Amino acid sequence: MDTKKEIKLTLKNTDVKPHKLEVIDKPNENFIKIDIDDKKLNSNDSTELVFKLSDKADVGIFLTGLTIQGEGDSDSRITIPIQGEVVAPAVKATERASQ
Repeated sequence: MDTKKEIKLTLKNTDVKPHKLEVIDKPNENFIKIDIDDKKLNSNDSTELVFKLSDKADVGIFLTGLTIQGEGDSDSRITIPIQGEVVAPAVKATERASQ
């Protein structure tokens, strides 16, 4: 089972002009926290987006997303859907016996 609590994604500006990233819609912070390395991207520059599982996340399946665009340029808008499942920690046999 994959137990990652953090995922990194690289975003590259392939446009010929620089862009400043504008967050339109953040993920639900009860599930995911996001950190954007650098919001100003020159042509061909990249930045890293880091998605971290929140300590507040309840057990179960969640669906949220991040929508960003180049500042004032809705044609550059992208949405990154985020889906995951938080599972309860496994209970050891010795802990089960004492319950």
